[in-house]
Amino acid sequence: MSENEIELDIGKQRMLVEQKLNRWIKDKRQSIKYCSLIIEHALYILWSHLDFYTMQVISRQTQRVHG
Repeated sequence: MSENEIELDIGKQRMLVEQKLNRWIKDKRQSIKYCSLIIEHALYILWSHLDFYTMQVISRQTQRVHG
């Protein structure tokens, strides 16, 4: 708290602290949403690559058996 905030009465100090905590919580929730979105996209890209390379291997093995 700043010097000006310390000079306020207890009720106003509580309100300021509550507002700061609510802002902090809102920011953390937003950060978690962004992290979740990044993780989801990274997992999708990983899955897509694994799927692609798995299909390539299966295709090559099928060509060897039939070719």
